[in-house]
Amino acid sequence: MSRSRPTLYQFPISHYCEKARWALEFKKIEYDIVNLVPGPHRSTAKKLGAPHSHTPILKDGDKVLQGSEQIIDYLESKHPHPALTPTNAEAGSMAVEWARFAEKNIGVPLRLYFYQHILPNRRLATRLLTEDCPWWAKPAYTLMFPTVRKVMRTGMKINAENAEVAKQTLLRSFDQIENRLQDRQFLVDNRFTRADLAVISLLAPCWRAINDIPSELDDFIQSALQHKALVWAQEVYASRRHA
Repeated sequence: MSRSRPTLYQFPISHYCEKARWALEFKKIEYDIVNLVPGPHRSTAKKLGAPHSHTPILKDGDKVLQGSEQIIDYLESKHPHPALTPTNAEAGSMAVEWARFAEKNIGVPLRLYFYQHILPNRRLATRLLTEDCPWWAKPAYTLMFPTVRKVMRTGMKINAENAEVAKQTLLRSFDQIENRLQDRQFLVDNRFTRADLAVISLLAPCWRAINDIPSELDDFIQSALQHKALVWAQEVYASRRHA
């Protein structure tokens, strides 16, 4: 009997889902994708038995993993080669810590800052949130978007004050990455690890082309892209993401 492929339930726009996709493809694992619609996705997560509503969710046989770090831990255990975590205990611990740093200091604040500027534009937000989703997603959003926007703002605490805090967190993070990369090609162990994958994938929205992007957000992105940390991230992404 042929073994079924794992399935990744995701939001195409999500940088956390990009992190999971990259990890799967780094390990050369063939997998299927189910694109979820933000809002209605909650019922799918519940049916899968996921403890929370966030994505990505990976279903592999009877296993259900939720969150990009949990997915990578699972992949490292089941498919140890090629490895994303250094075998040296100290380097392995450092790689995990950098991944956690990226989650807290890049993933969350970048998402908040982006949505602070994107959510006011109903058409732009709908286009991004329903990208590559089922046909009914866009027309449905004409009715439910105000509710979705309110839930997102409340759940992620998206407001002008928090957006400014997020911006400053990102700027400090860029400096920390640059400082770590002094005379280094990668963040840990002189090779590509889950630390680099986490940091770079969570930065990836910065070099994604977005039509009709709000000017304040575009100004921030264009300035950020000149930072040495993001120059490094783009170079590694370009050379390794689809290699």
